[in-house]
This record gives sequence, C-alpha cells and structure tokens, in this order.
Amino acid sequence: RDTAKLSMVMEKFLSEKQRIGRSHSYDKAMRYSFGRFLDHVGTDRSIGDITRQGITDYVYGKNKHVGPVMKRDLLTHLSGLFNFAVKEDFVEKNPVEKIDRPTVPFQKPHVLSPSDFEILLRRCYVNHWYDRLTIYVLVGFCGIRVEEASRLRWTNIDLQRQIVEVPATVAKKASFRNNRIPPNAMEWLRAVKDRRRTG
Repeated sequence: RDTAKLSMVMEKFLSEKQRIGRSHSYDKAMRYSFGRFLDHVGTDRSIGDITRQGITDYVYGKNKHVGPVMKRDLLTHLSGLFNFAVKEDFVEKNPVEKIDRPTVPFQKPHVLSPSDFEILLRRCYVNHWYDRLTIYVLVGFCGIRVEEASRLRWTNIDLQRQIVEVPATVAKKASFRNNRIPPNAMEWLRAVKDRRRTG
C-alpha cells in the first residue's frame, strides 16, 4: 500500500476503463494527460508520494499558462485516478479532493452555421480524423450527447436500419433508446465506415 508505482496504477485504471467500454479516444486523451503528469513528477514515483501540494504545483504552477477549463480537466482526470486508487486500496485518501477548482467564466455558446459545420467535417475527413468526425456527426445530426457519443462503438451504429442504439450503460439517464440517423448524417457515416475499412 502507498508503495505501488504511479505508472502501474495508471495502467490498471485505464485497463478498467477499457473493460467497462470507454472509447479509444478516451484512452488516448487520458494517456496524454497522465503522461504529462508522469513526466513532471517522475516515472518511478510511488503513488503514496504524490501530495496535494505537488498536484497543486503541477496544475497551477507548471500549467499556469493554460486556461481554467484545461486546469479543471487536469484536476478531474487526476481525481478520477486517485478515486480508483482509493477503491483498489493503493492509497487511503484522494489528494485532489481538497484542491480548489478554477473558476470558469461563463461564455455564451457559439453556434456553428451549417456551412461552418460542413467545413469542420470536411477537415476531419481530409485529415483522417474519423473518430472525431463520427462524434461530430452523431452530436450535430443525431441528437446524441457528446459524453454519450464518445462512449459509443461502431456496433451501436446501424446504417441499414438508420438508427444509433444508445445502450443504458451509455445513456445519460441510464435508459436505452434509439436515435434516428437523418439522410445527411448517413452520407458522412457511410463515407467514414468505407474509409475505416480501407484505411
């Protein structure tokens, strides 16, 4: 206890998230976030050596130039990791719990025009960002929440029946539902699926 390597706990955390169905995009984002933290504290550190002050220095010192949303996300990621560590008896307490979150100023949501949205989708397609494009299409055309779309798999997208199956394990209110795929979304999803087969 407390002597387990931080890197090992991170791998166990990510394996658990993969087991319960988190997406490849989630895994990639977490590995990037955790990797930067490991670079800062040292790859051989024990998880019990990580203190509240050390995390505070990382978020508000090392990352002082990033915005409040990024700082909040860093704290959220690390808090999730340490909650897992507490649950698995690697540490007794989550050192992130008592760290103040940054104030995120309210910003009026920006609404993309249809032409701007098409430019965004085409850029994703040209750059082979197919997972990102798929999420944008599901959110923009099919009424899927961002958090839900990022956890869906291709097996949940039924192009033949033109529906997206949102399982209870993914849906915000833990209730299974089917969302219809409109014709414009079908074109994008077919194009992405074809590229995934050949890419």
